[in-house]
Amino acid sequence: MTEFEASTTFLKVTPREQRNRHLLVRSILDEETKPGSGRLFRDCPLKFFDGDSVRVIRDRKSATPSAANHRLANLRVIFNRAMEERSKIVKTNPVIIRLRARPASGPLLLGFEETEGGRRWRR
Repeated sequence: MTEFEASTTFLKVTPREQRNRHLLVRSILDEETKPGSGRLFRDCPLKFFDGDSVRVIRDRKSATPSAANHRLANLRVIFNRAMEERSKIVKTNPVIIRLRARPASGPLLLGFEETEGGRRWRR
């Protein structure tokens, strides 16, 4: 987290967005990987942070799809940066995953579906 906050990706946004991003990511890192496990996401080695971890983080905000999407968007930015800066450790971005089976009309990524009015969050 500290390394990301020193990056140009983080510093180029407004101070308000920096604070919001910091608080959002800190709240994710302070969550347990599984309820009652006592293990926090902040202690999870990167090699074990995968699509299942992303689903847990997303699904905990399923009652508020906008908040769930915001979590994913911020994690996506962090992992994109990590792939650039730590390419020996971070090989893929676990946030860019196929969360559902592919429907006949094409891929459905990150819980979105295409509608006549545009994309919408799929619960």
